[in-house]
Amino acid sequence: MIDIISRYINSEEYSLNLSDEQIDNLMFEAEKHQLSCLLYDCMNEYCDDISYLEKYKFKVFHRMINCKTKLKYMKDIFDKLNDSNIDYVLLKGYTFKALYPNRDTRLMTDIDIFIKPDSVDQVILLLEEQGYSVNKFKTHECNYVLEKSGGIPIELHFRLFSQGMFNAEMYLDERIFDESHLIGYDDFFVKVPKHEHLVCYSILHMAKHFASSGFGYRQLIDLTLYIEKYNNIFDYCEIKNILELYNMTLFSSYLIDICNRLFNKKIAIFCNKIEFDKTTRLIRMISDSGIHGHKYIENDIENIYLKEIEKKDGTLRHSFLVQLSILFPKSKNFSGKYEYARKYKVLLPIAWIHRIIYNLLHLDDTKKMFIDTKPDIISIQSKLELLKLFNLNKVE
Repeated sequence: MIDIISRYINSEEYSLNLSDEQIDNLMFEAEKHQLSCLLYDCMNEYCDDISYLEKYKFKVFHRMINCKTKLKYMKDIFDKLNDSNIDYVLLKGYTFKALYPNRDTRLMTDIDIFIKPDSVDQVILLLEEQGYSVNKFKTHECNYVLEKSGGIPIELHFRLFSQGMFNAEMYLDERIFDESHLIGYDDFFVKVPKHEHLVCYSILHMAKHFASSGFGYRQLIDLTLYIEKYNNIFDYCEIKNILELYNMTLFSSYLIDICNRLFNKKIAIFCNKIEFDKTTRLIRMISDSGIHGHKYIENDIENIYLKEIEKKDGTLRHSFLVQLSILFPKSKNFSGKYEYARKYKVLLPIAWIHRIIYNLLHLDDTKKMFIDTKPDIISIQSKLELLKLFNLNKVE
């Protein structure tokens, strides 16, 4: 799949002769990495016989049109944000879409807007006037999720990363509004960070997801296309300085090396020593991850175990003890409808009892998660080793 996409984004001449089964397998893989529309475009360009692709045509075009329609409804919101005195920047999404050969193939499932903490109430009110409402079950220490029937969800960030990440470094939080600029998208404009800040945020965002669950190929494609587009105008000293501040230069080195290998590029930012076996392992983890680490149920099991299996001294707990800690989690590991257990520890037993009853009522799902599916301890140890190598904390 990546070889096909790489040739496509590099505008290479290529010819494919795929069986129906191969096309199905490729589309399955692309679906897990949220690349089905892009891969469809690639195969439509390269396949000698595209008759079997008709099977996927309606689904692909429906997704692209649906995404484009929802994004059009954002015009009023960004017009109001631009006319106000609110400092905001749009993260990821729009900026990357414009870099794809066909920008409609780069889908967006939500909009990420970063604002200053003291603007939260003002922006939420603005969004509520546009028909959005806060989903209290998806509230996070860094953001609110606002939803609207028929609209694209909005993640309203007031902090870029959790307190447990990057030693609580806040440099980008404070500087990302500096030198932000407007870019045009169809008939409206949005504020985006300066190029160096967006590169650093993209890398740190992948590091965060790697520590918590995982990230997939789409994030790598975004970064590769962005760096290639603005390569000649970057201030690489600033990029290096910011990533050094977050202690992420080694992770960044591996990330850039992987982008070069997968997409046949020659991006040169860092000169850290790269170990081939670790690069290979990281690529395999990215492939097995899917868009945000949830490609297979085994991923979810391993991510749950990963947070609980290591003791403070670095040794591993017995899997039975891990299962107990999953059944009776700490208050800080509760979120969503159990937010009360985070705020008031005295209510923790009530949350435990509710979860146990819920799991008994959904016994098939619980059995599948914790009995039928066994964690791969070797895989977990391998991930722990890479997290330590990259100075990443496991995100609770």
